[in-house]
Amino acid sequence: MGYTNILIVVFEVWNNKLSKDRIKELEKFPGWSWNMYETLWIEALHHLEKYVSREGHSRVPENYKTEDGFRLGRWVSRCRNNYKSNKLSKDQIKELGKFPGWTWGSSTVK
Repeated sequence: MGYTNILIVVFEVWNNKLSKDRIKELEKFPGWSWNMYETLWIEALHHLEKYVSREGHSRVPENYKTEDGFRLGRWVSRCRNNYKSNKLSKDQIKELGKFPGWTWGSSTVK
């Protein structure tokens, strides 16, 4: 799918003019999701799982980036701030709380 076609799809989504056939075509793409935020959440959790598997804890340094450039430390920090501001769902709180060494206060690792 070329750049022009992607713009057309975005326009159609914004204007609720996406045909059922177009929806089916899009949903055939591996990893396709209609919920960008859920997709990003799942991707970030996978990065945290890999970090915990390697390091044995979830105290990610604030400036830590994964090999592919994902700012895991920043994401973890944002999760803690969102928790303090009551912006995380109960499911998100539960998911993060399962990681070894997870705390809702700031990490002691800088």
